[in-house]
Amino acid sequence: MKKVRALISIIIVMTMLSSYGFTAQAEDKGLVVPEYENIVSAVNTVNEHYQTNTKYDELELAIPNCFLYRTVYQTGNIEAYYVTGNKAYLEYAEHWAEDCNWEGHPLKHYKDSWSWDYSQALMGDAVLFSHFQGCFQVYIDLYNIEKEESAGEITDEKKIQRAIEVMSYQIEKEEDSFWWIAESLYMGLPVMVKLYHLTGEEKYLDSMYKYFKYTKELLYDGPGGIPENEDGYTTSARLQKGANYSVSDNYKNLFYTDESYVYPRRLYNGIDEKLFSAKDNGLVFAALAKALEELPEDYQHYDEFLNTYTQMAKAIKQSMCTDENGYGFWTQNMLLKEPVSANNTNGYETYSTSLFTYALAWGINAGILDYDEYAQTVIRAWNYLENIALQPDGSIGYCFDISRSSVGATTIKVYHTNSYSVGAFLLAGCEMSRFVKQDTQSQETKFNALFKTIEKTIGLIKGLFCE
Repeated sequence: MKKVRALISIIIVMTMLSSYGFTAQAEDKGLVVPEYENIVSAVNTVNEHYQTNTKYDELELAIPNCFLYRTVYQTGNIEAYYVTGNKAYLEYAEHWAEDCNWEGHPLKHYKDSWSWDYSQALMGDAVLFSHFQGCFQVYIDLYNIEKEESAGEITDEKKIQRAIEVMSYQIEKEEDSFWWIAESLYMGLPVMVKLYHLTGEEKYLDSMYKYFKYTKELLYDGPGGIPENEDGYTTSARLQKGANYSVSDNYKNLFYTDESYVYPRRLYNGIDEKLFSAKDNGLVFAALAKALEELPEDYQHYDEFLNTYTQMAKAIKQSMCTDENGYGFWTQNMLLKEPVSANNTNGYETYSTSLFTYALAWGINAGILDYDEYAQTVIRAWNYLENIALQPDGSIGYCFDISRSSVGATTIKVYHTNSYSVGAFLLAGCEMSRFVKQDTQSQETKFNALFKTIEKTIGLIKGLFCE
């Protein structure tokens, strides 16, 4: 019996040795596995450079600071605070929120005229346009941080008043078409989940699902998205003239930018292929990660959010490019892997790469995505972000230019940078720090188990030969 046990133990040890650790496998394939300290250092370098060189009240493209672009930065800045504990990051966010008066769109009266029309985004009455509402997620985070640090004794409710006022007014309306552009999901999904936790009212989750379902039926090329015929709609979404219904055999599991991109209304250089923007899908994918992180698993529509996330994850992984160094990145046009230029022959694009890295790493950390299937993808992508996108002065390069089309621009250069790409980089870095820390702990657990098994096996072998 001892011989049998010894033989079994030897087999177990050999099996564990052959499969032990992803780090060794990654290094064998020429990848540089990131270290926790280096990742956190990169996060600090980038955020300190940004905050040193950018005033919190400095306008970007003459767009209000509460709009999407600064909101994306601040979501990354808040994550950097959570990871590093650097109070300067929190103070910067507080000053920004105070400069925005803890509001989105400032129009307070004439609620009947409140609109979600993009043409009114920079003026007029676009209080219900999602890009003026994404800032609420940051305000709620700041409120929760202060409440926690004050042991629940916070008295100033101003941080959350406008968020509750606007969103509670919106969800009382019958319309479901508020999120009519893909990037609205990054502005909207986290806000609704956070309001649910803040108030305990499930109406925020139900409205979130109603709006999300509309966006899917309008823009998603996958299950539960653009239907195969007119009878497939469950929302007020409708196919626009010149666009095609979905064909399940040809699902790409990605979101179109808006209804004008639904195939074949818009083609890239006349190529007969569906056109998907990396930056828009990056925002959608990151939004799903943020929502799932806080969405109760017993919520009735949880599985639909989860399934959309996992469907997208596969498509995103498949569309990643690699350069001569083995670094991973995404180009502006996900399926055609275009564009490139003389100044950017690989087609690097940092904004979307950061968002995809963040949301994929989150999925691995949450146990939703299989480690063996996705770990190399996020490690390759982080290698790009740390070694190509991050510049010696602490700035971030090769960033998508919001003044141009979602796809088709050919002028992304190393010195192109902006606030929202910095925020996305911070999100990626913070989640990668958790990925590496979790992976290190897992490796230590595996090593300890392996060491104990080896000790036990040695004992069995000694007993076998001493009989």
